[in-house]
Amino acid sequence: MVTDSETAAERVAKCLRSLADKFPDSGGATEAWRNVDDVAYALSQISLFTPRPIKIIAIGAGFAGLEIAHAVESGALPGAELVIYEKDSGIGGTWFENRYPGFYADRNDIYNYVQSVAEQNDLKKYVNLCHKVTNAEWNEVKQRWQVTVQKMDGREIAISSPGVVEGETDETINTDCDILINAAGFFNNWKWPAIPGRQSFHGDMLHSAAWPKDAEKSLDGKTVALIGNGSSGIQILPAIIDRVQKVYVHIRSATWVTTGLAEKFAGPNGSNLVFSEEQKRQWAENTEEYLQYRKEVEDSMSSRFRLYMAGSKIQEAARKFSTEQMTRKLTEGGKVELAKLLLPTWEVGCRRPTPGNGYLEALCSDKCEVVFGDVAAFTPDGLRIASGAEFKVDAVICATGFDLSCVPRFPIIGRNEVNLQDSWRNNPESYLSVTAADMPNYFTVIGPASPLGHGSLIPSIEFVAAYICDLVRKLQTQNYSSVCPKPHIPRAYQKQSLAWLDRTVWASNCASTFKNGTVDGKLVSLHPGSRLHMFKLLRTPRYEDFDWTSLSPNPDLAFAWLANGFTIEEDEAFYNGGKADLTNFDKNSAGAPIPGVPKLDIKRMVDGGKRISFLKPTPPTSAGRQFEQRMRVIGVYDKGKRAGTVVQTETDLVDVETNDVYTRVVGNNFYIGQGGWGGPKGPSAEILTRPNRHPDLTYPLITTQETPLLYRLNGDTNPLHAIPEPGRQMGFKGAIIHGLWTYNATLYAVLVVVGGSQAANIKTFEAKFASPLNPGDKATVQVWRLGHYDSSGFEDIRFAVQNDENGKEVLTNGRAFIKPVRSGVIHKM
Repeated sequence: MVTDSETAAERVAKCLRSLADKFPDSGGATEAWRNVDDVAYALSQISLFTPRPIKIIAIGAGFAGLEIAHAVESGALPGAELVIYEKDSGIGGTWFENRYPGFYADRNDIYNYVQSVAEQNDLKKYVNLCHKVTNAEWNEVKQRWQVTVQKMDGREIAISSPGVVEGETDETINTDCDILINAAGFFNNWKWPAIPGRQSFHGDMLHSAAWPKDAEKSLDGKTVALIGNGSSGIQILPAIIDRVQKVYVHIRSATWVTTGLAEKFAGPNGSNLVFSEEQKRQWAENTEEYLQYRKEVEDSMSSRFRLYMAGSKIQEAARKFSTEQMTRKLTEGGKVELAKLLLPTWEVGCRRPTPGNGYLEALCSDKCEVVFGDVAAFTPDGLRIASGAEFKVDAVICATGFDLSCVPRFPIIGRNEVNLQDSWRNNPESYLSVTAADMPNYFTVIGPASPLGHGSLIPSIEFVAAYICDLVRKLQTQNYSSVCPKPHIPRAYQKQSLAWLDRTVWASNCASTFKNGTVDGKLVSLHPGSRLHMFKLLRTPRYEDFDWTSLSPNPDLAFAWLANGFTIEEDEAFYNGGKADLTNFDKNSAGAPIPGVPKLDIKRMVDGGKRISFLKPTPPTSAGRQFEQRMRVIGVYDKGKRAGTVVQTETDLVDVETNDVYTRVVGNNFYIGQGGWGGPKGPSAEILTRPNRHPDLTYPLITTQETPLLYRLNGDTNPLHAIPEPGRQMGFKGAIIHGLWTYNATLYAVLVVVGGSQAANIKTFEAKFASPLNPGDKATVQVWRLGHYDSSGFEDIRFAVQNDENGKEVLTNGRAFIKPVRSGVIHKM
C-alpha cells in the first residue's frame, strides 16, 4: 500500500482554511473545536454546503467522459478540477474508433455531434489525448488514488487491453486524485478471433472495431471472407456486397435479423431520416411540437422492452413476425434453404437484436456464399473449415466483436489490496453498475449490470453521471473523504439482478455478447429491469447502502459540516452566482450551445440593443399563474476577431396555461473580442432619424457609485458592473453602468413624460446602446414627439440619452410607441 506523510484530514483542513477568507462576516470560528479537530474547526469558518475543492481523473473521452466534463463545466460539480486521459488521438470513444462500412446508427452524424457539443461547451480543455492509464492504487492514508499514465506515440487508435503495450512511449506520468471515474466503455476492447494461424495469412486482415479509414475501397473487386453474423457482421455485408467480386460469409450459429427500433420514424428501408429545412424551422418555432415528437420516438423505443420478457405476448408476436419476414426475404431471394439454417430456436432478443436492413438480400446475392460452422484455421491463402475445405481469399474481415467481460483493462487496487481486475474476472459484482466493493471513490460509467440491451446508452450515461455527481457533492459538502458500497451490497444487488434476469429471453439458450460469447454464462452485464426502471433508481440514491469515511472520526463531530451557521446562498449569492431566491442572470443569459458557433464568454458580453413589444396587458401579479421566459436565437453575426460576435435573441413571456404571449423582447448581445470564427457578418443596423431640433421633453438620470450594484440585486454577477479590473481590461475606466439599467431607466423616463407612468400606455420601446455610464455620471433623456399615430392611438416617439459629463450618447436609435396622457400637449421637464 502506498503511504504518504500528509493525511487526508491534514490536507483538507489546510484547504478549508484557505476558503475561510471568502466568508469574512461569518462571526469567527467555533472555539469549542479549536485544538480538538482541525477539520471541524476549519469547517466552522465557512458556510453550509460550501463545496470542498477536489480533483477528478476520468478515463476516456467518449460520451461518458465528456458528460463528466459537462458536469464540471456547467457547475454541477462546483470546485472540481477535472483531468480526462484518452488513449486515442481524438475524442468520441466508440464513435471515434468504430468506422466500419455500414456502421449504424449513422456514425458520421453522431461523431460530428460529439465534436460540436465538445467545442460549443468548451469541453476539450479537460482532455489529454494520447494518454493511457495503466495502473491505479488507493492510498488509505491520503484517501486518494495514485494513478499511473503512459504517454502514447500519437497513433490514431490505441489498444487498451491487459498486457498490450503497443504504442506506449517511455514517458510515464504519476499523479493522484480524490475521485477516479472509469469511462472507458465497453465497445472498444476488441479482440481477434481465437483461430489458429492468423499470423500466417498473407492477405489483408481487417477487424470491424479497428477499421482503417476508407479501408473498404481496398476490397473493390476482391474475394473476401467475412467472419461473424453478429451486429457488425450484419451491417458490413450489405455495405460491401457491391464492391467485392466474391464474399464468403462464415456463420457459426443462427440469429434473428429484425426490423429497426422505432423504424416508423426512420427513412426509407430503415435509413437515417434527413429532415427538411422547413421541418426544422417548424420545430424551432414550435418547441412543444418538437418535444412531443421526441417523446413519441422515445416511447416507441422504450415500450418494446416487454419484448424481452420470456413468454410475453409481444415476444410471441415478434417471433412470428421475424420468422415470416426472414422466410419471405430468403425465399424471394432464391435461398429458402438458408431459412432453415438461419432461423433460431431461441427467442427474439436472446442475442442483441440488429436491424438487418439489406442483410438477407445480400446473403441471396450471387456474389455471396454462406459457410456454416467453425473456422478451423487461417492458412497463408485464406481459411480452412472443420471439414478440411479451404477458401482462398484476398482479405479477411473479422466481425468478431468485443470483450464484454467487464474486467478493467489495467490493475485497479483498492482497499485490502483487492485488485478489481482479479475480482471482476471471477465475478463482476457492482452496485447499480457504478460502484464496487473495496473501491472507495471509484465509479464506472456503464459497468456490470448496465442497460446494454435496452436501447440507446446515451440517456443511461447521462443518468449515471448525474448519480456520480450526487455522491461526489455529498463528499464535498458533508465532511467525507471517501464513499464505498458496504461489502454485501454489490453481492446482494447481483443476486437480485440474476434472479430477475432469469425471467427474460436473455437467459435462453443462445451464445450472446451479454454472456460474453458463451451460452450458459451469467447475465452480469445487464440491468434487471427497463431503462426507465434504472433511471428512477439512479435519481434516488440510497446513501445508507454506502460506507462514508468522515474526516472528523470523533462521533461527537458528526455534524461539524453544519459549518458557520449560514448557508452558502446567504454568503455568496451576490458574489459567485449563488441561487438564493434571485434570478441567476449568468445562467439564464448563457442559454444553450449554438450549433456552429464557438462557446462565448458571458463575462465579456454587453448589450448591443433591445426592442420590447407589449402584446397583452401585463398582470399586476403572477399569483395563481405560471409564466415562462422562452428564448430562441434568431441570428448570430461575426463582426471580426477584434470587434466580436453579435447574438440576436427573441424572448417571449408566456402564460404556461393559455400559451398567451405577453411581451416579446428582441435583443442584440455583443460579445467583445470573440469574433473571427468565420460566421456571417449579418445585416447593417437600421438607422432611425429624429427631428433636427431641440428635444420636446427631457428627464434627468442620476447615478451614484452604488448604482452598478443594482445588477447584482437582479442576479447579474458579471464583475464588469462591480469591480474596476474587468472594465479596465476591456478599455473602460473601471466598473460600468451599461445595458439593462440604462434601458429600463430610460423606458421609465419616456413613459413618465409622455404616457403618464401608465403601463397600458406603452406598446413598443427600442434603443441601441452606444456607450456606458461611469458610476456617479449624470445623463439626460431627450424626447422628440413626431405627432404620428397608429390606428390604436399610440404616438411615434424618438429619444436618446446623453452623458452630461462628456457629451457622449449613451442610448441612440431610440423609438417608442406611446399613448400620450394629453394628446398634443408638450411637457417640459
